[in-house]
Amino acid sequence: MRAAGDAEASLQHRSDELFSMAEFSITRIVDRPRAAVYALAADVQGYADFIPGFADAQVRHVGKSRLEVVQRVRFKGLSARFRSTAELTPPERIVIRSHDRPFKELHQEWRLEDLGEGRTKITFSGHYELGSARLERWFGRWFDHLAERTVDAFEQRLTQDTAA
Repeated sequence: MRAAGDAEASLQHRSDELFSMAEFSITRIVDRPRAAVYALAADVQGYADFIPGFADAQVRHVGKSRLEVVQRVRFKGLSARFRSTAELTPPERIVIRSHDRPFKELHQEWRLEDLGEGRTKITFSGHYELGSARLERWFGRWFDHLAERTVDAFEQRLTQDTAA
């Protein structure tokens, strides 16, 4: 599904006195139409079926272009539940935000570019800051890998959907 040179990733940290703001950007090109990629990214309740560490999600409110979601993630026997909002711009963009614990700030964005011939350029980017120095020490390194693992899981799921 992915050819050499079709992937780019970057993870960076900006530090202030106590906390670290991590930024990430991952780009992949997949052999799936943009509408199919968007449908998978917008199906938050299905994330637990294929994203490692994602335990569950419940959509609490659905608006015309906005979802309010309560989700739970797991890491080494610990779990965290938090609320987020997703702003939907079909079929090209989804923006997810949270200021709920364990985050001081979470901002993620899916951008989907139609490349024609059933191919889509996926860019998953964002930044986050955990709510305490203790959380940063415990979970910071795990979150560094979460973005890449998430895109890997999406790419694998899209491949499975193609094979089915």
